[in-house]
Amino acid sequence: MRAAVHVARLRDAITLLRSRVISSWANAKQAIVVGLRFWDDVRHAAVWLRLWNGLKRTWFRIVAISFMTVVSILVILAMTVIVLAAGHWMWGVWHSWQLADAASVTTTWPINRILNDVAVEVKTNCRDSRLSYVVAIVPPTSSATLTLSERTDIAKILTDKLRERLKAVEVQFVDKDGVPAAPINIVIDDFDRIFSSNAERPAILEARGTLSCSPASYLRAEELIVSWTERP
Repeated sequence: MRAAVHVARLRDAITLLRSRVISSWANAKQAIVVGLRFWDDVRHAAVWLRLWNGLKRTWFRIVAISFMTVVSILVILAMTVIVLAAGHWMWGVWHSWQLADAASVTTTWPINRILNDVAVEVKTNCRDSRLSYVVAIVPPTSSATLTLSERTDIAKILTDKLRERLKAVEVQFVDKDGVPAAPINIVIDDFDRIFSSNAERPAILEARGTLSCSPASYLRAEELIVSWTERP
């Protein structure tokens, strides 16, 4: 009798244990499912977080690269402008030096004649923005066989007559396009008589002077015209 009771109690205990094990396993499976879902959610959230962080880093790099590119382009453009401006300035300075150097060379112009047989010789240069001129009036020389002293006396008489007859001599440059420049008017009183031992020109009238000038304009002159004004 007692044995039967013990067996019945054992069976009840086994049945209870079995039901609790089944219940625990069900709860465990449910917990596992919930855990897996949570892990999946966490994993997906981490993926999106990494993606967002990657996008932020990529966007920052794109902005940084774009900014550096724009800055580089602006720097290159600025340097190009500076180089071009410096080159233009240097070329202008060099060109000005070339013009000034060429204009500083004294030019002897072809001889002009006034009063039919009186020669006018003109020499000019433009140096340091100043036009220097030398104008010489050379009376005709005698073809006769005369001594230097006699030629000098004759030249003195001729230059005196030129002083009495002439009022002024005008010198005018004409550029390559045929446009005349402002004339240089030299009154006869500004001419000095110069004696020399040259038998062909023992006495001449010479005037020297300076005016302002532009080397570029001066070098455009292709012809020099001499005219004169006689006294009333």
